[in-house]
Amino acid sequence: MGMMKRIENWIRFRMRSSINRSQRETDLKDEFEAHLAMIIEDRMAEGMTRGQARREALKEFGNVDLAKETCRDVWGFTLFQMMGRSFKGGLRQIFKFPMHSAFILLILVFTIGFNASIYSGVLDYLIRPFNYPDPDRVVVVGKQWKSSGSGVSTISSIDFLDIEEQQKSFEAIGFVDGAAADVRVLGNPRFRSFSYITPGIWEVTAINPMMGRVFTETDIAEQNKVVVISHALWKGEFTPGSRVVGQMLHINGEPHEIIGVMPKEFSVLLNTDTFWLPKVFSEYERSEKSRGRNSNHILARLAGGVSLSQARQELAALYERFLELHPKKRDWSKRAGESYGVSLSKDFLSNNNPALVPLFLGLQAAGILLLLVGCMNMSSLMLAKGVSRLPELSLRRSLGASRMRIFSQLVSENLILFIIGALGSLVMTHWLNVILDSDWMGPKPPVGNSKGLNYEVVLAGLGAAFIAMVFSSTLPAFLISRKSLYQAMGSARSIGTQSVSKNRLQNLLVTGQIALTCLLVLMSGLFYYNISKTTSRDFGIEIENRLGIQLTLPQYRYGGTQKSYDYQENLVENLLQLPNVLNAAISTIRIPLQIDGISNTSFKIKGYSLNADKEYIRTNWYRIQHSFFDTMGVSLLRGRLFNETDTKDSASVAIVSKSAMEYFSEFDIIGSTLQLEGKEYQVVGVVEDTRDYSFMANEPEHTIFFPHRQSPGNGYRSNILVHYRGPEKVLTSEIVKTIGKIDPELEYKIIPMWKSLNDALVMQRVPMIYASIVAVVSLLLASFGLYGLISYTTEQRKQEFGIRKAIGASNANILSRVVKWGMPKIVLGLIAGAVLCAFGAISMQTLLAETSPYQPQVYIAVLFMLSAICSAAIFVPAIRASNANPIDAIRCD
Repeated sequence: MGMMKRIENWIRFRMRSSINRSQRETDLKDEFEAHLAMIIEDRMAEGMTRGQARREALKEFGNVDLAKETCRDVWGFTLFQMMGRSFKGGLRQIFKFPMHSAFILLILVFTIGFNASIYSGVLDYLIRPFNYPDPDRVVVVGKQWKSSGSGVSTISSIDFLDIEEQQKSFEAIGFVDGAAADVRVLGNPRFRSFSYITPGIWEVTAINPMMGRVFTETDIAEQNKVVVISHALWKGEFTPGSRVVGQMLHINGEPHEIIGVMPKEFSVLLNTDTFWLPKVFSEYERSEKSRGRNSNHILARLAGGVSLSQARQELAALYERFLELHPKKRDWSKRAGESYGVSLSKDFLSNNNPALVPLFLGLQAAGILLLLVGCMNMSSLMLAKGVSRLPELSLRRSLGASRMRIFSQLVSENLILFIIGALGSLVMTHWLNVILDSDWMGPKPPVGNSKGLNYEVVLAGLGAAFIAMVFSSTLPAFLISRKSLYQAMGSARSIGTQSVSKNRLQNLLVTGQIALTCLLVLMSGLFYYNISKTTSRDFGIEIENRLGIQLTLPQYRYGGTQKSYDYQENLVENLLQLPNVLNAAISTIRIPLQIDGISNTSFKIKGYSLNADKEYIRTNWYRIQHSFFDTMGVSLLRGRLFNETDTKDSASVAIVSKSAMEYFSEFDIIGSTLQLEGKEYQVVGVVEDTRDYSFMANEPEHTIFFPHRQSPGNGYRSNILVHYRGPEKVLTSEIVKTIGKIDPELEYKIIPMWKSLNDALVMQRVPMIYASIVAVVSLLLASFGLYGLISYTTEQRKQEFGIRKAIGASNANILSRVVKWGMPKIVLGLIAGAVLCAFGAISMQTLLAETSPYQPQVYIAVLFMLSAICSAAIFVPAIRASNANPIDAIRCD
């Protein structure tokens, strides 16, 4: 009870101190005057005059202002009043040095804005690509190959059924089978991607629908025609506010009842599905014949108490059990290094796309380096201002200001700038995210999901900047506590001359920011040089005046492969009638250089034994019309090309690329037999390597071509390649009219070959774009910081320069004093940046596919540019200082 009473009395005392502050100030003044009066009377009684007595009383009493501050501290609740006065003083300092304050604001806004945008992308696309609750328990199950490390690949339907029946490590497991279909809501049908999934996917992802419900095993058993649609399909195709659940969605001409709508954040792995249908396994999918059709994904949720290693052990045991039941496959499985595997869903990207790891780690490092450059700039500017005020602050300290009052003053001045800059950085971050997510920035990596502004990243950046601000504010307060008034005033005489050059911390900050800026600009230059080399390489195919028409031919309308082939050949014949079309051909798999739709498989050569170090031969392959090679400008090296006689009724033939000849050293390649997916093909020709997408990671080195009339396929997806002359826009208009006459409801996309190349280079172009943005911003920050620092220090040395000029110093002498301070730091910073880049570029070698990290022309160009910009940041304020009028400089305050 006594403790509570004391607390109550303490609070009342502090409240009275704050409420009756003016009265207390009057009482405090009267009390001090009364004490002085008593001492004066005692000294006058000793025979002193009133003036002598007052002087002696003041000496005896000590510093009156300091004593008053001590009394005010005892009152408590003085922090707000002290901060209020400090903020007023801070505003005066901001307006007193507007250019210095503007530079700090610009640095803070650019630093936090760009760092938050870049690092938000890293979080969204790599670290947290999915929004599943308890993500450390959501895993991907699939085939695992010896060459893929810990990554898991796709799997067959029969493998899923086996695992689902026997596993005990997962509380929920689901199957994903990607597909595409015509969808009609209003107007013409539109081709949409979707997935057949088992109900277990809903339990694995643990994300509830925003409307309606999801389908269950009962819907599958009763063969209900139901569908769950995505948020994107709901927003894009239905009237806002309308009742969607219960409406019918026509999929490939068949009506399906919409029973639910999933929220925006829902996705199944990386699929951009627009709706989901119940998966019903066919008789073929349940048979052993489908065992090699590895084109599906399995998503599972670990059971409580089961670790990832335990799940791996169980899957390894299940695969061993499979081999015991199929002993003939053991030898091939051992050679290929095949097994069942499992990995965390959040690691799915990095495990299956190794090139993404250096990409996103590089972007993450660039964001951190940019933050460091900004904080160094801000610290050097704030520190320069604080150091220049040491005499003033020391004098205030000696006159009675407490250390807390000095610290509060310095922090408040910088805190105002920090708050304004923080608000500006939020606006900057928002608009940068809008720009970076727009089509104007080009294609995006086919991974992850952008979630917009990430406040955690913004707060982390602001926290780092706040620490730098507090450090820059605290250091001057710490310095004055270690100096006497005489030392501080002595340093005042040297502030304008040598103390700036002797400030080792400030020199280190300036050199460090130049070094980091040099590193970022050099990396950007290397990425740009790599892109220019890649785009100028010989791909073995012609890109100029070529385009592709991407067609979708759903079977429910075209009745299977034969009818779709007839349509494609009819379209080619009509296109050849156009005056600007020189040649055209069918490529049923995909458009060359296209980033999606890539198809590869393994093959054997009849009569040829693989070397012990070879697992199997993997290859990229195409189904093409005979005019493909002429259309794309692919050169024939040996044998013959396809012709119109290569049909399903003739012998199966194939053409291989030049690089595949390494396997035919024992016998003639022409006439050899390839064994692929249970069929045999006779090699009739060899063409030049087309390279295609092979500059990307994990791409097959060889290419095999098959006549589209001989190779099996469903025929619903196809591409027409066109070689044309004249303007691209004119031809595009003619193609639109031609397709509209044949089938006005057909959905298609026209893709120029140059755009396919740009899209294929997304993994190189994205780091180049981001590195360029970071490099430009870092260069701006370094220029702002260096210019602002030199401008401020030369302004502080105005009197010194005026005195020097008055006693005979020339403009060149003044100029050299300023330049001598800055140039050594520029040189050291550039050297350090070049060395850092030489080491750092080694780790980014996978993204520099076409160039070495040691390109002298890039280093020379970047170092020359940075030298010019940094020198300008020094010379401009130096020239202005050397040309100042000495009389005006001497008269300045």
